[in-house]
Amino acid sequence: MAHFKVTLGAALLLAACASDPVRVELPVAQRAVPPAELMAPILLPGPIFTAPGASSLACVDAAGKDALVEHITTLWQRLDAWGAWAAP
Repeated sequence: MAHFKVTLGAALLLAACASDPVRVELPVAQRAVPPAELMAPILLPGPIFTAPGASSLACVDAAGKDALVEHITTLWQRLDAWGAWAAP
């Protein structure tokens, strides 16, 4: 009985090696290239904070406040753009 199992195993092994291999094609994930608008650097604003004084509140004057709000808005817009681009 053991001789039969060895002979059968050898026959199956030779049959598997003699046949052509089956080619299975699978999709390969490709790295997506983000648009240039998302890769563009975000320019930093000029000086925002000032020395403490009567003309500034929390070391930010009116011009610095506007620059800071604009910069934070730009950062949030870029973050939302990345989220929209990455969503399926």
